Amino acid sequence: MKPLGDLVLVKKVEKDEVKVSGIILPPSMQIDEYEILAVGPKASVLKVGDVVRKYKFAKGIPVIYRGKDCLLFKEDGEIESIVKSTSN
Repeated sequence: MKPLGDLVLVKKVEKDEVKVSGIILPPSMQIDEYEILAVGPKASVLKVGDVVRKYKFAKGIPVIYRGKDCLLFKEDGEIESIVKSTSN
């Protein structure tokens, strides 16, 4: 799949229990992270393999890619921050 424009295809990164100082955080307090699977031709910052966080109210467009639930986000407007970058 090749997204159009500045869209990026992401899948949610599955995490085990998140602990802060030994306290297990409930899912409502955890921050979701997403791995970039594909980028559109106008996406200028994000690369395949980057791990990102979305803005709290960004919904994205749900799609099924290779049998997995994924989302399409706009690079500019729905992605809040890059957690791990594949570029040096």
